[in-house]
Amino acid sequence: MTTISIIVPIYNVEKYIKQCLDSLVNQTYKDLEIICIDDCGTDNSIKIAQSFAEKDSRIKIIKHKKNSGISTSRNTGIKNSSAPYLMFCDPDDWYEPEMCEKMLHAITNNKVDLAMCGINVIYETNKNLKKHDKTFAIKKEGVFNIDNNFILTHKPGLPFKIFKRELIESYNCKFPDGLKYEDLYFFNVYCLWAKKIYLLKDKLYNYRRRPNSIMNKSFSGTTNASLDMIKIAIKYFDYIKANNLYKKQFDYFWSNLFIRCVRTSLTFAVKNEFKEEIFNLCKQFISENYDFNNKNKETNALINSIYHKQFMKKQKKLGGLIYEYNDGIKHNYLLFNVFSLLKRKITEKNQKKYYIFNIRIS
Repeated sequence: MTTISIIVPIYNVEKYIKQCLDSLVNQTYKDLEIICIDDCGTDNSIKIAQSFAEKDSRIKIIKHKKNSGISTSRNTGIKNSSAPYLMFCDPDDWYEPEMCEKMLHAITNNKVDLAMCGINVIYETNKNLKKHDKTFAIKKEGVFNIDNNFILTHKPGLPFKIFKRELIESYNCKFPDGLKYEDLYFFNVYCLWAKKIYLLKDKLYNYRRRPNSIMNKSFSGTTNASLDMIKIAIKYFDYIKANNLYKKQFDYFWSNLFIRCVRTSLTFAVKNEFKEEIFNLCKQFISENYDFNNKNKETNALINSIYHKQFMKKQKKLGGLIYEYNDGIKHNYLLFNVFSLLKRKITEKNQKKYYIFNIRIS
């Protein structure tokens, strides 16, 4: 029986797919199946994949009837996979030779529900994000409990993780068809049920920042793609409601996930009409679902500012600090500079949680 299924969605990546598949077929751990999803691209990507499949029976190619996007491709991959452990690889990235072997050992030997490794970042574009990408590094190796604080402080990306099929199937963990930021949704849903994770310091996944990637296009400002971030939050809300987890997840959802999604969405919505569309969706969602009678005054104030379209209106007062926080960076110098503006002393107590200009620092 195959132990690991690796799911690779393929769409217009002929420049990169050979390196990707080379890295997978040459893994030191051989008990794999490699499921390539043909998402109806217009270049020679799938022909290259087919040439690999002719030489290696572990490669299966599943063809979509029409272009459906990465979320649907990954769902197709899960449906057509058979192994008890699942991994994902983006077709413009590649694995180090020992990635599957080390990830499998991490999740099985330590009896955890999830394992995550470090990554190498290759820059074809966006070198300005090097400081941000340092947050990919895993500083401490070992077994950790999965709680809301862990989720908030670790990257949701899937390709540098290994998952249990049992949890995915038992709790209907699927990718949100038709939406971007699918990793954020899937990771949050999976972690509702996963109890422990093993963090592996080794940088086993090679992540390429390239000009024509889906994520880079999402942040180009030509469309309101960042609206999907709000839709992801709403979809997660629907999931926890359906699974009777809303009461338990109330604070995490409203005080953290929803506010962060709104902040990121507004940051990359470059046109006023895009921001208006985001605010309108948020206002409707808040009016239908948020209870202002809860005791969290700070969250109430933030949700209220979103509802009245005042959220992030003072962002210019902090200049470049806003952008870096929105990217998930939690640098000490950011905290220092914000407090310096207020002439406030940094103490152990106010480092833990502080709100200023609708920015949460925790």
